[in-house]
Amino acid sequence: MLPKFLPNLKDSKSNLRLGLILFGIVIVTAGLLRFSKWMFPDPILLPEEESMIRLTDPNDIHDYVAWPLSLPTQTFGGELHMIGIYPEGTAVFSKNTIAIVYVKDGFRFIEVNYQPEKKLETEKIFYGALPTQEIALTDSTKGLLVNVLEKSYCKKPREDAIGMCQITRVLMFENSDSLVVISADGKHASDGELIEMARSIINP
Repeated sequence: MLPKFLPNLKDSKSNLRLGLILFGIVIVTAGLLRFSKWMFPDPILLPEEESMIRLTDPNDIHDYVAWPLSLPTQTFGGELHMIGIYPEGTAVFSKNTIAIVYVKDGFRFIEVNYQPEKKLETEKIFYGALPTQEIALTDSTKGLLVNVLEKSYCKKPREDAIGMCQITRVLMFENSDSLVVISADGKHASDGELIEMARSIINP
């Protein structure tokens, strides 16, 4: 029989096991917090590249591009926030793409990309596995509405940053020798609003 002053070995093992479990919970929690930062980084509205030309006034666009460009005249309360011109192209944008971000109620509302010399027939191949719908924008112009995500994660607005959600839908169509892609931020713009914005680009 063990002397009464010696610790109970069974209790010591139980305490050790409990300590290891608690330590594991702390490590996993810390890992999840770090992982959430990777999954939801600080919002960057447009990719920053060395060759990127950043503008805020749409009247300045034609100082850098020679091809015709029509902005949406119907934006459903969305306000032009920033313009990015990519003369060298990026991993995301083709050469000479013009990307324009509109914001509403503190969130990115839509992003409109103008990609010169691209064709809808070529581009829609990349969306073949996703639900798509052909839209008659005018008698002579058809668009493709692509459902990218059913649900999206969002970053709330901050004093120093516009709120942003994952893109849920894109509407693509050809206009003035370029492919125009209107991307909806989360659920902020409806399908009908995307269609009417596209029509206001075609017939300003």
